[in-house]
Amino acid sequence: MLQEITGRNNRNITAYYLANGQLVARQEYNVRKVKSHSRYRHRPRGRLEYYAHDGLGSIVALTDHRGKLRNQVRYDVYGGLVVGDLNETPYGFTGKRFDVESGLYHFHFRKYDPVTGVWTTEDPIRVAGGINLYGYVRNDPVNWIDFFGLDPFSGVKDVMRVSPTFKGDVEAIERIANEVVDKIPEIIKKGLELAYDIGSLFFPGPKTINLQPQPIFEKVLNQEKQSAKSEKVSEDDEYST
Repeated sequence: MLQEITGRNNRNITAYYLANGQLVARQEYNVRKVKSHSRYRHRPRGRLEYYAHDGLGSIVALTDHRGKLRNQVRYDVYGGLVVGDLNETPYGFTGKRFDVESGLYHFHFRKYDPVTGVWTTEDPIRVAGGINLYGYVRNDPVNWIDFFGLDPFSGVKDVMRVSPTFKGDVEAIERIANEVVDKIPEIIKKGLELAYDIGSLFFPGPKTINLQPQPIFEKVLNQEKQSAKSEKVSEDDEYST
């Protein structure tokens, strides 16, 4: 559950209920101070309201406890509003929070502009998330989403599998970090191949790339073995003479 405290003297609380990483309902409360003691009492304002989502996890409707439609929105493929507004709820495209003043969506690591369809800052994981550091989900927002603002996932099911709750975000970050580490040798290899291709235009010759150099301790061990063999051979020669 998430809670937002707003209003004069922090008298309004909105509680958001989550399931499988998605917002499913919200409840607003009025906060007042009990005169007999210093405690505060929360009183519900109205009933629970429920969210409806599309296949990408975007919030498309808000209904009351009787199923009556309170708000309905539609988006274009990059998250721009086509029908309705987000005055009733601050959450919208792919379930992310929308800032009305800036017109940007807040992701975990970056902010996204649905009008231009790009991130406002470079990818923190650089080319490991794609060669376009500002591009949103490889320019395929129909089939991909980016849960953290780092690396796109193939649809909302992958996000639910990786992060069943907000507690699971840590596991998802670790998974992304491991993927980035696994991609480093491939990125280096491509960079070296490109450098060799450019160099071959001026200095033709064979091209050999070895990204797995022999570890230092193994090299030292082999040297020790070779010296031991040489000493043994010299001792055998002495005995033979």
